[in-house]
Amino acid sequence: MLAGYFAAKALLRGRAGQVLPEAVSLVPSALWPWRFYGLSIERRRATTCTVDAWARVVSQVEVHPLCDPLIDLERLPEYRAMQELSVGFVPTTAEDGRVVCRDLRTRNFGTQFGRLTVNINGHEPVVERFDV
Repeated sequence: MLAGYFAAKALLRGRAGQVLPEAVSLVPSALWPWRFYGLSIERRRATTCTVDAWARVVSQVEVHPLCDPLIDLERLPEYRAMQELSVGFVPTTAEDGRVVCRDLRTRNFGTQFGRLTVNINGHEPVVERFDV
């Protein structure tokens, strides 16, 4: 029975990949085995959506403009660690002296994990908030 579940899940993942071939990430839903949360990134925007692999339908499409972080985020260990963990960790907002980076991959149950807020007003960037 367990082998059948994994075989069906692999088949559904393959179908989701056919529906959204440009996806850099397809995270399975915790509740619905045929549903995947897709993420594609191109140039200055990231697109998130929900893929129904059974019906081959894309829904809940959201476009997230990506920003120029105004500083070299690579020098922050928190940023480097999140970049290694997730291809979907990107700078989404840079305003009012703050840069906000988010992991756009994980959206099960409407939660948002992987948020980093950096204050860039001073000489050195200061991490204000880091949710892993």
